[in-house]
Amino acid sequence: MLKLVFGIYAALAEFERELISEGIKAGLRSARARGRNGGPPCTMIPAKVRLAMASMGQP
Repeated sequence: MLKLVFGIYAALAEFERELISEGIKAGLRSARARGRNGGPPCTMIPAKVRLAMASMGQP
């Protein structure tokens, strides 16, 4: 009996996790469609990029 109850709880938790995941993916798609990328703004100015590439040995 206890195994059945835990199995039902596991199935419900898995279903809820899928719902949350789908909602997040839909939100990200919607934001991308509106031109939003998410995450912090890029702080690498061109001078920093050149310095980093030079230190890695790339032109």
